[in-house]
Amino acid sequence: MGTIVGNLIKKYRKEKVIPQKVLCDGICTVSTLSRIENGIYMPSLMQIEVFFSRLGKAVPYNLVPVTFRERKIYNIKTAISMIYDNRDPKRKMLLDELKECLSENDFLTKQYYLLVWGIYISQFDERLEEARSIFINALNITEKKYEEISTEKIDLYSTTELSLIINIAHVEYYIYEIQKEKIDYKESAIKTMEFLKTYYEKNVEDYLQKTIYSSVIFMLTNWYGLDKNYEKSLELSSKGIKITNESAYLFSRHIFNKGYSLASMGNIKEAELKFSLSLNIIQMMENFGDKEFLIGVIKKRFNIDISSKLLSLK
Repeated sequence: MGTIVGNLIKKYRKEKVIPQKVLCDGICTVSTLSRIENGIYMPSLMQIEVFFSRLGKAVPYNLVPVTFRERKIYNIKTAISMIYDNRDPKRKMLLDELKECLSENDFLTKQYYLLVWGIYISQFDERLEEARSIFINALNITEKKYEEISTEKIDLYSTTELSLIINIAHVEYYIYEIQKEKIDYKESAIKTMEFLKTYYEKNVEDYLQKTIYSSVIFMLTNWYGLDKNYEKSLELSSKGIKITNESAYLFSRHIFNKGYSLASMGNIKEAELKFSLSLNIIQMMENFGDKEFLIGVIKKRFNIDISSKLLSLK
């Protein structure tokens, strides 16, 4: 198994012309990566996830032997990923289970734990500045400095690292929304999201990671819309619709955002079609709270009553 996994890492790395020191940066030494690629050393599951996600590839879980502890951590991570509402009490219970699995030497699991913990406190009781600090400190674990993010620098990021960067930007923009004087946070957030958009377009092939890319597009669409840059928002929402094929939730939101941009630009007829399609999808997902909220947004902002265009589920 070690030889197969190592060969795949070497194959993908060479196809993308990536130096070993770039792929293993912050994870292990170059000599350790050489041993992994030559089948001499079997990396941990978390290391494998980092290598493959940095290469933009799907993790070959069927080829990876795991310990009991790694299986438990994997199951907890999977369960967390299936809870959409970050304020769900089950998420806190799973976080506590994950915390019990942490070991002093497993810095990658600690990094993931801090990611989910930061998301939880930012959503549950809006400890935004604290969450931002947690995300930045977690990113530093693998020596990826937030202030050094740049398209000029040759660098690769794991799924966890990318999620940390996204959440730093998201929290910064949220803080700006609350404290309008923090214009530097707004500028930083948009710049970071534009970087992430470019990064995904250049480096990521795995469809699971592209769900995160879709989230990046969604947030940028919202932020440009809030800035009343409706043409840019329309362009991004159209891109989001094209690339989103794994998440009905994001798909419905991209359609809604396209309708919002169209309505803001005066194209009410086409906007109504987008709104009704989006809200019907949301209704079929039984997200009734979201549906009623968005109906209210449309009514207040554009004086459009979309209720009659929704399907009856009775």
